[in-house]
Amino acid sequence: MSNDELKEQLNTKDKIIDVAGTLFAEHGYDSASVRDISQEAGVNVASINYHFKNKQNLYKEVMNTNMIKLEASIKSIASDSKDIQDFNWKIFCQFTENPKTFINSFKLFISNTLPEDEAFIPDACDCNTLVPPGFTPMKELLAKEVPANIDPIKLEWAVKAMFSYIAHNSLILCSTLGKLMISKNPFFSEEYKRQSLFMFTEAILNYLNKDADK
Repeated sequence: MSNDELKEQLNTKDKIIDVAGTLFAEHGYDSASVRDISQEAGVNVASINYHFKNKQNLYKEVMNTNMIKLEASIKSIASDSKDIQDFNWKIFCQFTENPKTFINSFKLFISNTLPEDEAFIPDACDCNTLVPPGFTPMKELLAKEVPANIDPIKLEWAVKAMFSYIAHNSLILCSTLGKLMISKNPFFSEEYKRQSLFMFTEAILNYLNKDADK
């Protein structure tokens, strides 16, 4: 196989994953058929079977791809952040300004239309920890601003709490109703969003630092 042929196959595979992610997120696993995905991606069903063997493998590949993208994006932002406040704001902006991967990943993860089969669990998900994507770089950044003797359980809780706050608000802001309601509310300005996130992060930091002194 030539380099051009290999590149074309990889491009086709990426296109199928991208289209499948959108259709699975919008319609659910059962309602998004392989034929629907092939038509939307502009490929034949045989091409999907060649790359993924079956619909289940395709779903897992979509989940893995989205999780890896989120992880890489968060890791990159962490390396470019001066502190946890700066990091949280950049993640919030990333989720709200470029929401496709984040929203699709969330919809796919909370789907209740999947068969209850462990084979659907993506390789990128760690069943032993159940932590959000980007947990490690986020924890490392936060650890620089709290005492070294902080309880690891509380540090883990803090990371999950901050990620949950950012994810919750991002999902609302990216929803159709959220956009319509916010457009009619001048109070919900850019400065308000930044200040709210700042106060939440500051409250977490104050708790961790105060608790470590006890």
